[in-house]
Amino acid sequence: EEIGPRRIYLFGSFARGDQALGSDVDLLIVEDQEFGPDRKRWSELQRIRKALRPFRIPKDILVYSQDEFAAWQNSVNHV
Repeated sequence: EEIGPRRIYLFGSFARGDQALGSDVDLLIVEDQEFGPDRKRWSELQRIRKALRPFRIPKDILVYSQDEFAAWQNSVNHV
């Protein structure tokens, strides 16, 4: 709730079910708002990391706007 995403996608080894000890959790977070001069992706990523800090497992987090995600979702080799 603190993050407030449109969607969260789990991908990588945990999504496939073949994670190993020490595997990270790969998350793609899609948000409604665009990134730009008034809203920096890095700042949003830091806010998300802080909110997820209590979950003590390595995480690889990607964050995109809904428009960015829509533009790339049908691309080959995209998450």
